[in-house]
Amino acid sequence: MKLKPMMFALAMAVVAPALIAADEVSLEADYDQGVAAYKAGNYNAALREWLPLALDGDTYSQFNVGLMYLEGRGVAQDATEAATWFSAPAEEGYARAQYYMGLLFDEGRGVERDYARAAEWYSLAAGQGNVNAQYNLGLMYLEGRGVSRDEPQAAELFRLAADQGNTNAQHNLAVMLDGGKGIAEDEAQAAELYRGLASQGNAVAQYNLGLMYYNGRGVAQDYTQAAELFRMAAGQGNANAQYNLGLMYYNGQGVALDYGQALQRLRAASERGNIGATHNLGLMYYNGHGVEQSHKRAAELFQRAAERGHAQAQFNLGLMYDEGRGVAENVPEAIRLLTLAAEQGHADAQYRLGWMYYEGRGVAQSSGEAVRLHRLAAEQGYADAQKSLEFLDPQ
Repeated sequence: MKLKPMMFALAMAVVAPALIAADEVSLEADYDQGVAAYKAGNYNAALREWLPLALDGDTYSQFNVGLMYLEGRGVAQDATEAATWFSAPAEEGYARAQYYMGLLFDEGRGVERDYARAAEWYSLAAGQGNVNAQYNLGLMYLEGRGVSRDEPQAAELFRLAADQGNTNAQHNLAVMLDGGKGIAEDEAQAAELYRGLASQGNAVAQYNLGLMYYNGRGVAQDYTQAAELFRMAAGQGNANAQYNLGLMYYNGQGVALDYGQALQRLRAASERGNIGATHNLGLMYYNGHGVEQSHKRAAELFQRAAERGHAQAQFNLGLMYDEGRGVAENVPEAIRLLTLAAEQGHADAQYRLGWMYYEGRGVAQSSGEAVRLHRLAAEQGYADAQKSLEFLDPQ
């Protein structure tokens, strides 16, 4: 049931442009009046105050004019013009302007997309403590965009941004600590980071912390706590949390066994594209748990999951075609599905398919292929395959 936690996407912009406040610089009253006008929503007046100062080379006014062009406040939105205004203060070492230059090159807005130049600007801003630059540069090192892939460097940048309160960085750092990716594994610290984010309503952190409680990693195993965290994340539409909560209701782990709740949760997750949930819905219809038994409906659900590469669904549907349950008997289709599952390392499929090759049922008889498939299953600890090899391949 352990699922791979996922990273947040690139933070493409700050929530709102951050102007240079009047108390950060010592300028004449025109600058202060521009700040007051901007805060009052009078962008035209703000531009009238700042533009002359910007043309005279004032770093902070140039930056603010750039933000106005980027956001289309008081002027027609124009990323190219924004890049022009950001360029001078960035070159002079102003970190916020460097961050925005990095962002524009990263997105290809107003300039031709250039990940290497984006990384250069982010690096300059990050070196001055700009939290958004630290986070975005961390993603570039993690993904190998514009720089050589370097997970330890990504982790260090995420840590710097996390220490400044960047929640995306805190989450990504937790994921890396959780799996020992680019950094020494520390499940307890990962759980602590997830806990802080979960308390702020972060659904992905709630889900990941739920996994840690379910599996007893970094925290004492606690199915009840896991179920509650999955419930919180599911309430925000997290499909993986819906799926896991559905399984817990199905198995009575951390909650009372309730097929009705399991069905509801699995349906919700399936509708959001979770193929594991689609497969498990098929099992409920196959076994008649919480619904009227229907092998036909089970086959339809297995088909949906199988088409998306779900190995267990491919195996189950293959058996149904082989035996004519819920579908018309079709041995060639059974062979096709069992082969797909076997190629993904599904031991049951390898074992079943091996006997079909041995018997020459639906395929050309091949004792060699039978031995190969049973050996693959046996190597995974599949006891029946280990035993069958004593007969198929005596040595």
